[in-house]
Amino acid sequence: MIPRVERALLEGVSALDEVRLRYAVVGGLAVGVWAVPRATRDVDLYVELPTSGRAALEAALVRRGFDVPAMSAELQQFGVFRSKLVKERVFLDIFDAVGPLGEAILDRRRMITMDAASFGLPRRRILRS
Repeated sequence: MIPRVERALLEGVSALDEVRLRYAVVGGLAVGVWAVPRATRDVDLYVELPTSGRAALEAALVRRGFDVPAMSAELQQFGVFRSKLVKERVFLDIFDAVGPLGEAILDRRRMITMDAASFGLPRRRILRS
C-alpha cells in the first residue's frame, strides 16, 4: 500500500472508531486484500451514517487533518461525500451504507488486523456477488 494512502486509511478509521460508527473498507484496498492487489490512490469506506452522528464524524475528521468541504450536501445528493487528508493529498470517500448492499456489507464484514490496526472488510463472497 502506498504510505500516504495508508495514513489516510488509518486516520479515517481512527475518526470512525472515535465516534463509534460501523464501517467497512471497500474499493481498491478491499480488493487488494482478497484478490490481486492493485494500485489505488484513495480510500473508500462504507459507513453506517445516522444523521445524528454526522457532525461528530465531520469534527473528528477535521481534527485529524481532513478537509470536509460539503459533507451534508454531497450525502444528500450522491449518498457519498469526499474529504481529503490535506497533508498527504489523499481522498477519503465515505459512502452512506443504506439499503440492502450497505447493510449486507456491514452485517457480514470481517475484522482483520494489519500492522497493529484493525479494519472491517467485506467478506470475499460479497465482493463476488
